[in-house]
Amino acid sequence: MYIEVYDVITVNVLNTDLQLVGIIDLYKSLIWAKRYNAVGDCELYVPATAENFLTSTDATILYLNNNYPGKKFYVMGTKSFVCQLKEAGIDVTEDYEEGIFGLVISNDNELTFKKLYDVSEMLCTRELPYIATNPDYVCPTEFGSVPDCGSVCDMLYNVSMRRPLVIGKPEPLMPKLAMEKWGVDAAHTLVVGDR
Repeated sequence: MYIEVYDVITVNVLNTDLQLVGIIDLYKSLIWAKRYNAVGDCELYVPATAENFLTSTDATILYLNNNYPGKKFYVMGTKSFVCQLKEAGIDVTEDYEEGIFGLVISNDNELTFKKLYDVSEMLCTRELPYIATNPDYVCPTEFGSVPDCGSVCDMLYNVSMRRPLVIGKPEPLMPKLAMEKWGVDAAHTLVVGDR
């Protein structure tokens, strides 16, 4: 296995014949492109389908379905993130209600104080699974950066003294899920960060 950084948000997973077997992409719901080439740089175009991708959302879905089938999770994330979880058969809610088994936190550019309040209350008053899709402190923008999932989780730590189980890279769980998905072992896997 070879892994190359394709651009600032994507990591390509190649087999020994340089065929694309997967792409680890942290920003499935974020459309952001910055294209430039310096002397000596080149781009490699490889046909890929959705099956070749593993985003932190995909990895979180795999983890939830494998470990907590049928359980209801309160979700702090974008509407598109919530839709992806629902489409994967995960029971989710954005309302603080009865029957919540755990919390899932993701990058949320639709973050409200109500969401922060609800999650803070749950973390301070209940022992429940607390999962974050990624540990990134910032999300790149055209002007620099905005807070990402890791920054929100740090803010919640200051309230609750609890840290989430983080699924996305560089945590080892994401490569393990990728190896499972594509049927490769650790001896043939290399992970390269995008930042």
